[in-house]
Amino acid sequence: MFNTCNTVIIIVMRYINFTRKRILHGSTIFLKVLAILIITSCEQSSSIQLYTEYHNQKTVCFSMINKPYDIVFMGDSITEMGNFDKYIPDSINLGISGDYIWATNDVVRYAVKISPKKLYLMTGINSLKDYSLEESKAQYKALIECISKALPDTQIILESVLPHANGLVVISEFNSYIQQIAEEKGFRYLDLYSLYAVDGKMPAELTIDGLHLKPETYNIWYEVIRADLRKEYYPQLRTTRCMQRFAREFLAHSEAEE
Repeated sequence: MFNTCNTVIIIVMRYINFTRKRILHGSTIFLKVLAILIITSCEQSSSIQLYTEYHNQKTVCFSMINKPYDIVFMGDSITEMGNFDKYIPDSINLGISGDYIWATNDVVRYAVKISPKKLYLMTGINSLKDYSLEESKAQYKALIECISKALPDTQIILESVLPHANGLVVISEFNSYIQQIAEEKGFRYLDLYSLYAVDGKMPAELTIDGLHLKPETYNIWYEVIRADLRKEYYPQLRTTRCMQRFAREFLAHSEAEE
């Protein structure tokens, strides 16, 4: 796009110089204005956020969905890598690896097509990596506005971003913002961060690379979702410390059974 714009600009400016003595002054002004408009257009197009090829491939698959689901999971790779549709009845996973927060706006239209009763959203870690905290907050706010307008009859559950092995402080700051948005919108906030964090970090035994969960570690997440759907909230989940203990005990029990 940028090369095409440059070519057009060069052609217009050369034409102006070549015809300077042969056309009216007003026409010259018109062509200069045209060149300025093209330059402005190019500057704007260079800032257009483009989806990854993988995102485009996934959305092609999403466009083929032809049945409703009660539950939709939406987010980035951490969501996509979970087998929610296997462990959570009547659910579908619309997570896309590598997506920034702003890219998830494009997925909302497929959630609308599905018309879910509940939507669980976890997104943010990719934007926090490549954008500032304030930019990430702005992206998240825009996404929530998009979801609110597109799915007014769907119950929205905002999930916290999971901890990182490096103990990134920005994640906690961003999670506080997610909780604030949830309170303002009347959405539920699901603090998954506290289920996995130990001293503000993701324990090495729970992750494959410091961020993404091991397959068996998703069991903690699945169990909390199942409890949420049954509306049978475990009493031991009422405090952060008890939530962490529940998560460790649940994982240990799962490993013992294996």
